[in-house]
Amino acid sequence: MPKGFDVEAYYRRSGITRSNAPLWEQTSANGLGIPSQIYSINNSDLMKVVPASFSNTTGLDLRYHDRGHWSARAGYEWTGTHAPGYLTEPKSNNRAFASVSVTPANWIVFSNDISVIVQNAFPAIPLLRPDGNGLSGDFQRSNRFYDETASATLRFVSGWNLGLGYSYQQNNLTTYMAFQNDAGAGYVVDEPAVPYKQITQAYWGETTYTVKRRLGLSMKATYNSARSGMRPDVNPADAAELGNAALLAGPPGTFDPMGLFPSALNNLTFGSTKVSEVIVPQWIGQGKAYYLLPRKFEGGFVFYYGSYRDYFNSNLNGVLRTYNVYIGRSW
Repeated sequence: MPKGFDVEAYYRRSGITRSNAPLWEQTSANGLGIPSQIYSINNSDLMKVVPASFSNTTGLDLRYHDRGHWSARAGYEWTGTHAPGYLTEPKSNNRAFASVSVTPANWIVFSNDISVIVQNAFPAIPLLRPDGNGLSGDFQRSNRFYDETASATLRFVSGWNLGLGYSYQQNNLTTYMAFQNDAGAGYVVDEPAVPYKQITQAYWGETTYTVKRRLGLSMKATYNSARSGMRPDVNPADAAELGNAALLAGPPGTFDPMGLFPSALNNLTFGSTKVSEVIVPQWIGQGKAYYLLPRKFEGGFVFYYGSYRDYFNSNLNGVLRTYNVYIGRSW
């Protein structure tokens, strides 16, 4: 390649063995093979768990560096999974990524990373008929991930780094949702194209100090604002295009034939907010003390603290603390 340019090609194979797979595939008395862990509206969207599966990942990227002042990298990566095992696992994963790092002066470094992941090849989900009796076809999920991280690292004193960063992550999922007021009645609102959005924004500051290139101390504090929710299509005009106009019209013979709810539309609106919305911000603190030993060995102590608050269910508030002592070598 011309001066300053590099091409990187890589391949990775990963395997997973699920030792408890039979626990998820218990067969009922009628021999239908209904799993013991149920999450589908008609108990037929099997959470199929295969004993073992594997994936192949291949990627290609182009890198450029200019005498240490700035560098850039862009590429594409594809992952194919054989027998994923879950409805939520795609058979293929397409990822495009790019990053840039700029060093305008010796005491400061700016960097930015962006990644887009597109997932379409999910196992099909069987759709119910509006009356709840039988299936009307299959639905194909789709997923989009967007991730961008920007950071600045300051080096005012030799051996001491101060870093500030911001990260934005968004997950757009189009999936399937069904609302049912009574399992025996068979009154179902079948939503085949429900948009789901998860947004996470993280802000952090970190500092690292090395004494005589041997003893290192680092601390990091992160605030993570996370929220997510499913939004069923409650617009009657849009619902008509999805084939659900009659279901949202109200009684008789629809989602609420007995008049148990003010209206089917209001019930869907409630289900798309209080029922499915999740807001769980968190504070995370990390500390690390380590010592660089001869021959590239390193040993140290790591402390992690996380504080979580659930805005909808205070019983889920809590903290997470972990301590680790380690020793290892890098090559």
